[in-house]
Amino acid sequence: MATTAVQQSLMRHSVTLLIWDLDADQPKGLGSATCIELQGVRYLLTAAHVVIDSQGQHLDSRAIAVLFSKDGNTKNTFIRRILTVGGGESDSLDIALLELSAEGGDRIATCREFLAETRILHGVSADESRLFAIYGAPSAWSRASMVEKTVGAGTMCYVTNSCDPFPSHLNPAHDIALEYNMTSNISPSQEGTVEAPEPPGLSGGGIWLVTESREGLFWTPSESKLVGVQNRWRKSAGYVRGTQVQFAVSLLNDAGPCVI
Repeated sequence: MATTAVQQSLMRHSVTLLIWDLDADQPKGLGSATCIELQGVRYLLTAAHVVIDSQGQHLDSRAIAVLFSKDGNTKNTFIRRILTVGGGESDSLDIALLELSAEGGDRIATCREFLAETRILHGVSADESRLFAIYGAPSAWSRASMVEKTVGAGTMCYVTNSCDPFPSHLNPAHDIALEYNMTSNISPSQEGTVEAPEPPGLSGGGIWLVTESREGLFWTPSESKLVGVQNRWRKSAGYVRGTQVQFAVSLLNDAGPCVI
């Protein structure tokens, strides 16, 4: 199954973020992220609202654990630095880079691969001729035990199309809009197909451009390009929104992101 092949390829670059309430010493939320390497440094790419509090301040890095293996520690401290732009309800951008410590990067690399910059594609808002994939861990598929402080995150790969027409209130200079029909079948981490869950928990998951050949078969899944992160869901309109990846890359520049 072509979708399964894409899913298995994207899984190698994807992790789940477990957000802790440090005062209560228990998990309080989930997010998704993609392992990437920029300028020789390892990062996790996610949505800004996943790693900021209600006042718009960065979370304590100790509150962000990275889940990347079934037997992994659910309370690790791998995050060295948090870089964000936007993330508020009214913000036009919502994207973040989490810089990993050397130990954290090495530990994650035992189970995941960090995406090379050559697999990152800037400036993509829509493409009628290709499919897109969103990869992440929706909360509806997660099993959390607050007593034992364990979390099992079920991941999914949702293959879909860009919205046509593009939503008029979004900006193609920085937004991505993808159809998200919950009655559509998807390929989950287990065999078979199920209906798509609600997206919460999927926030921060990578948005990938997946090339199709003229015969309708996927090309080599490793040719998929990372184009952004998913960060919002418009249930009534049947689509999810994302921010294009170049705004995360620009966080490493002195000037920072420039919104058009």
